[in-house]
Amino acid sequence: MGAGKSAVGRQLAQKLKRHFHDSDHHIVARTGVDISYIFEKEGEDGFRKRETEAILKLCAKDNILLSTGGGSVIRKENREAISANGLVIYLHASVNQQARRTKKKDNRPLLKEDDPEKVLRRLMTDREQFYRQVADIVINTDEQKVSNVVNIIVEKLEKSAMQKQTIELKSVSVNTKNRVYPAFIGINLLESPEQVSSLFSQPAIVITDENLDELYRSKLEAKIKPLAWLVVPASEESKSFDTYQWLLSELVALGVKRDVVLIGIGGGVVGDLTGFVAASYMRGTQLMHIPTSLLAMVDSSIGGKTGINLAEGKNLVGSIYQPYTVIADLDFIKTLPEREYLSGLAEVIKYALLYDYKLLEKLEDKYEDIINRDMLVLSEIVSRCIEIKAEIVEADEHDYGQRMLLNLGHTFGHAIETLQAYKGFKHGEAVAIGMCMAADLSAQIGKISELDAKRANRLIASFGLPTKWPDFKVDEFIQVMQGDKKNTSATQRFILLKKLGDAYVDESIGREQIEQVLTSYL
Repeated sequence: MGAGKSAVGRQLAQKLKRHFHDSDHHIVARTGVDISYIFEKEGEDGFRKRETEAILKLCAKDNILLSTGGGSVIRKENREAISANGLVIYLHASVNQQARRTKKKDNRPLLKEDDPEKVLRRLMTDREQFYRQVADIVINTDEQKVSNVVNIIVEKLEKSAMQKQTIELKSVSVNTKNRVYPAFIGINLLESPEQVSSLFSQPAIVITDENLDELYRSKLEAKIKPLAWLVVPASEESKSFDTYQWLLSELVALGVKRDVVLIGIGGGVVGDLTGFVAASYMRGTQLMHIPTSLLAMVDSSIGGKTGINLAEGKNLVGSIYQPYTVIADLDFIKTLPEREYLSGLAEVIKYALLYDYKLLEKLEDKYEDIINRDMLVLSEIVSRCIEIKAEIVEADEHDYGQRMLLNLGHTFGHAIETLQAYKGFKHGEAVAIGMCMAADLSAQIGKISELDAKRANRLIASFGLPTKWPDFKVDEFIQVMQGDKKNTSATQRFILLKKLGDAYVDESIGREQIEQVLTSYL
């Protein structure tokens, strides 16, 4: 609602020489009454049925540009119809923008029963994943003139046609002492399994979470053909001994042997949990990661770290156990909720700050494309991040040297997560704040300049990630950090920056220096 679909649609249709149709207008023309009256007499269910009839009829027409109602994505039939019959453009508007644009209009029946902004926020939470699921192109319309949005769409349409020809399947080889395995990166890999079909020839068990089970099970089951789906709660709390033991018991009950592949379909939580189960069940069974979040694609699915949490800290129980294959299908990124996507970008920024200055410049230069989830740009970025992770893991598989650099921002970030009992910031958000703290500490001890520290902070903030968290006590924060896995009995280790794009392990930081940085955040 209020994203500008009708106004943009009319102008875009003229420019593309197509006939413009609006599903809401079609319903009004057919019934002779306005939408509010239909809601009043038939309820939302009645309106949605009429909306589906309108969309199916309009999608059958040739040379059209169709504007659908904001709630049309709720029904699966509508999503399938618009996806199958054309290119889908999602005009994204923030809740604040939607509230401003719908404030003076009384023809919005869903906004009449409660505080409009509260309703809009709820609707966005419910619908965003479906918008992303069907969208081929995403345009942010906040503070944009209609003509500007139209011009951006035309450019994106031309670029989209090129992308279909230029995004090819990529493969990065991860060469560790224990195993050599491929990480595949591409579009539509699981929808077109001939590209990776040989990987699904063995019997398999899928482990996933409740949200992904609902979203993808019907789509993927026929392609993967697993013996069973084991579904855990979609929460960090699933990385527990209770869930771990339940999964082991289920595998025993199913009669699973070592020739069965355990496939983890999910983000970091599912990947870490599935990996630990695979590492320990019958002393090791085969493991495949199908990461569904940006964070998991670029980080947690590569390198073999597995684990579960204790009350005292995150990932304190686990092992290094390499998968046999990783399949990073970028289509999953389309459906990520905005906050989840941005949280994953924190790990991308981490690679740029600790290892690759050119990647940092790319993140700055391609900011708009990245925010709008341009698949060609993301293909390049995900591939590069996996290459970096592979290079570091190959040099230090078991995390005793160079691999510790991958924890840039994590010493602070894990402490934030622990202090919040994992119920506040997402992992990437906590790491984003942690990277700001690490950059500030690096500047404080004279390793990088204040300007470089501010540049790092500015890059993180530009992607909508948090850079501050004042809700802590310094003594408690330091006490939690002392439990970090990188530490030895006598030394506390920090990952800091020599310069942007080059990190190092520092064992010389004193309590006074830590207190000074932390105090600046209060």
